[in-house]
Amino acid sequence: MPTLLAISLLSAILNGAASAQGGGLPTAEEVDAAIQRGVDALLGEIGDEDVIEYRAAEGGSVQRVRGKVTRQSRNRVFIATENARVIEIQRKHILQWDRAGYVRQEMDGYHHGGPTALAAVALLSAGVAPSHPKMVRVLDTMGASTADQAGTYVRSLRAVAWSIALDRALTPARRRELKKYLAQEVRWLVTASREKGGYGYTATDGPRWDNSNTQFANLGVWAGTFGGAAVPASYWRRVSEHWLSTQNSDGGWSYTKNETQSTASMTVAGCNSLYLVLDRLHSKSDGPYRWGEGSVPDARAREQMTRLYDAIRRGDELLARVPPDISQFDGYELFGLERLGLASGRSVVGANDWFLRYVGGVSQRVWGKGTIGDAFALIFLAHGHAPVLIQKLEYGTDPNQWNYYHRDLAGLCRYLTRTFEKLYRWQIISERASLGEFLAAPLLYIGGSGELVLPEQTQKRVRDYIDSGGTVLLHADRASARFAKSAARIFEGLMAERGWRFADLPERHPLFSCYFGGPGSNWERPVPVSAMSDGSRPCVLLITTDVAGAWHQEKKRFADCFKLLANVRVFSVPPYSELPRPLPAERSFEPPSLARGTLRVARLAHRGKWNVHANVWNRASAGIRRRTGIDVVVAAPIRTADELADARPDVLHVAVPDSTAPDDGTRAILRAAAAQGTLIFIEAADGQPDGIGSVRAWVDGVDSGERSLLMADHSIVSGRMPGGRALGDLQTTESGAGLVEGGLAPPAYLRVAEGRTVLVGCPFDVSAGLEGHFIWNRAGYLPESTAAFVDNLLLMCLEQETSRR
Repeated sequence: MPTLLAISLLSAILNGAASAQGGGLPTAEEVDAAIQRGVDALLGEIGDEDVIEYRAAEGGSVQRVRGKVTRQSRNRVFIATENARVIEIQRKHILQWDRAGYVRQEMDGYHHGGPTALAAVALLSAGVAPSHPKMVRVLDTMGASTADQAGTYVRSLRAVAWSIALDRALTPARRRELKKYLAQEVRWLVTASREKGGYGYTATDGPRWDNSNTQFANLGVWAGTFGGAAVPASYWRRVSEHWLSTQNSDGGWSYTKNETQSTASMTVAGCNSLYLVLDRLHSKSDGPYRWGEGSVPDARAREQMTRLYDAIRRGDELLARVPPDISQFDGYELFGLERLGLASGRSVVGANDWFLRYVGGVSQRVWGKGTIGDAFALIFLAHGHAPVLIQKLEYGTDPNQWNYYHRDLAGLCRYLTRTFEKLYRWQIISERASLGEFLAAPLLYIGGSGELVLPEQTQKRVRDYIDSGGTVLLHADRASARFAKSAARIFEGLMAERGWRFADLPERHPLFSCYFGGPGSNWERPVPVSAMSDGSRPCVLLITTDVAGAWHQEKKRFADCFKLLANVRVFSVPPYSELPRPLPAERSFEPPSLARGTLRVARLAHRGKWNVHANVWNRASAGIRRRTGIDVVVAAPIRTADELADARPDVLHVAVPDSTAPDDGTRAILRAAAAQGTLIFIEAADGQPDGIGSVRAWVDGVDSGERSLLMADHSIVSGRMPGGRALGDLQTTESGAGLVEGGLAPPAYLRVAEGRTVLVGCPFDVSAGLEGHFIWNRAGYLPESTAAFVDNLLLMCLEQETSRR
């Protein structure tokens, strides 16, 4: 579209073409590195001082001066150099002026400041703090320009930048300042709208409008609402009518009303803008949220929502036929794609995964050849590579059932992003999705107000998801007893053979105090939660009081509705750096190990909670076989010395998650195990204080051999046995940071008799780490380090067994 290239903000700098659409899938580390290169490139574009090239006189030589512009008039510029000399330059003699606080490749006229504002949006999106010296300079420069002659693009991008910055840590004075700037931009944007909702380049360039200016203006106003800017509902109704009335018969949108050919870029713009209407107008068009009861539907509003979703569906069908071309307009379509992916909660736009389709080419970009292209690429990578925290299950055929609160997770993730100052995404997942797709997020959200009905295959996937470490959050929309009862029936039926049932979490449960609700942070209106537990963690949470309506309408005065989910994020979900992301981490290829032998592993069924992580050895066996060549055979639990004598396991696994101490019968089994050559492996499963404190008593319950500590020269640490590897730098959980004190060896107890290790006692978790399950406050090692420790322990055991035989 030549006209768009000629007249939009995005057409200015084409020194570096956008990356190719193709490219193989990079690793997570490669994308992280590309993001850092993009950040470095844009920070490097921001001028620290004014640099002016000018001709001293007509026909004179070209001069270059650095310093700070202290005064300007219509015809002259005064710049103070570092030696305090002030140089007066006539404007007509200036050849190039790189201004302090602006990017070097800035634009003129009503686009002046646009590339700088876009760079600010990109840098803030990539996690650069507003307090970074370069960002301070940029934000100050933008703030000093709010009364300039900037047009729609510039003011829209500045509004987005102010809004993102206001979500970060700021001093009270800085926050007031940025809110003032944001309010000014939003007032201009609201009043600059044409009568029927379109926008031109400025507020005074006549009745003309185009959909590119319009989508940016809509975005700027939308962003302003999160910084407290007042926007009337009538504005969003005007936006809605503009985009509905300008949609073409093929389902797409074109650049202006005089063009009938739909384009991918403007179709993405139309879908994006309608999502803004759904987010800002129709999240509040039902009845107002009432504590615990939810929001009563408004029939007319629901009809309007249906119109918007139908228009978006038709636009998506057009995008399947005419996919975006990111090589055009310096990456303009990248910006629209990532916005549409985030706004819709869909991983697929048109017929393609919007991130995976393009990330290979974008991550290979040569940075530094164009500010606008760099900024669009950086925003795409930063947003697309952010972890998906929670997925909403799309089930059945009625969206008013599974998606009654259609902006609930959008509002929730905005709150969590502000609270933790980390970008959290949400997605919608089909009931037909694979287990791998379910595992793309650590939380699965299932809401509804009618009877919950899930296909048998979906139920199996959800059970596998739970067994793989996922947590399910069930929510009864509008406090529906029908949904709550049917959901409880389905999930208790799924886990009937394990005896799992829902039970109310007590007020003292750490879910209610792990972040909010601790000392000095009381609950105003506590939200009751029921849960099903596997003995280690609440795997399924059921909330029968409506809280999602508050997320949907972003009713911040109902603070506990939001705080509860902040606690769920802390209690049930790994730290940010460990969350699953769209691309896999870099792993070196290692061929499967040669077969080395078989070890029989049995658990000791003592009087405590011995069976936590009941399937850990079955689940871990394939990985152990691949890495070590050892086939792990899981034997029946051992309850008596006679059962031990009959089974003769090679490893007796003793899981101690609580304060249970060994009784006389248990000690007899342990002594018999040591006598017959079985390796006793004791661990504080889940790594909680009670279990950690109990391990020593269990170690002392075995009187075979001398007790000592695991040292760096032991084969478990050094890896000096066939197939072994030195443990190296083991990575701990946050609560297990103390495990690295005192050297490379994990702080484990040993009992050694006649040169043979008969017992390994770990006052830290192994089971949860080996299974890859996140347990709040777990003292232990990260899964990869846990696996390395277990591998060497088993290889040592196999070597001892081979020598003994």
